[in-house]
Parts: sequence; C-alpha cells; structure tokens
Amino acid sequence: MTFDPHFRMYSHDPQQRQGGLATFADLARELADELEDRHQIYPGLVNKGRMTAEAAKREILVMGSLAWHHILPADARPPAPPPVSWSEWVHTLRREIALRRRLYPDRVKSGRLNADVAARKLELLENIHENLWLGCQIAEAREARAATEDRRKALERKAA
Repeated sequence: MTFDPHFRMYSHDPQQRQGGLATFADLARELADELEDRHQIYPGLVNKGRMTAEAAKREILVMGSLAWHHILPADARPPAPPPVSWSEWVHTLRREIALRRRLYPDRVKSGRLNADVAARKLELLENIHENLWLGCQIAEAREARAATEDRRKALERKAA
C-alpha cells in the first residue's frame, strides 16, 4: 500500500489544540464510538448499495482491531480480533479523517453537530493517526514512512 506524501497530519496547528492533551482513555473512547457508529450506519449503506457487505465487514473489523489495541488494561480486552495490518489501520484512519474534515463543517453549520464536539472528535482521530504514523516502529511502518518521504522528495524535484 502506498500513502499520500502530502496528507495533512492535523487540521490545525497541534500546539493550538482546543481540547488539551488526549489521554489514552480519550482515544479508546473515540475509537469505540466510531466502531459503534459503523455498526449503526454501515448496514444502511449496504442496503442502499453505497457499500458492499464485504467492505462494511472489513471496515468494521479494521476499526474494531484498532479499538481493541487501545483498551487498557490489556487484561480487560476481549479475545483478539483477526489480524489487521498497520497499513490498513493507517488507511482507515486517513479515510475517516478526510471524511470528517469534509462533512463536519456542514454538520456544525446546520446545527446537527456541536462545533467543540466536532473539533475534539477530529482531533482525537488525528492524534491516533499521529501515534500510529510516527510512533510505530515495526518494519512495515518504517518502510512506509521512508517510501512516502522518498515519493514526496521525488514530487518536489519534479515540480522544481
């Protein structure tokens, strides 16, 4: 899997975050909320033909795996879900972040979502992505970061 070398890590300057520092519990709660939303929303998307049943099942599995890894203490976790790759986690988070960046402003404007809640939910997901993208040291993550940086440099050279 390849990654967009120009993906914006944050919607706003991370030093100016509204909600303060996120705790691990905050991150776990946001992932659990997102997983619950997927369980509620995806069947309707499948029924409308906007998503295949297989894609819905996989997206729920990936988010469930992410949420499982954020449950602490570890002995509070249910049995482990099937394995999901680091790349799938990052791609899923990036899709969700992009979706929130696109949809939340209209939801706030229409009054369907509180502006502070929207900002905090997006910020938490960006924080989870940052932790995975920058903090994970497995070979897959190191290789993806290096390849993405090489691609970014090549695009800059081409544009110059």
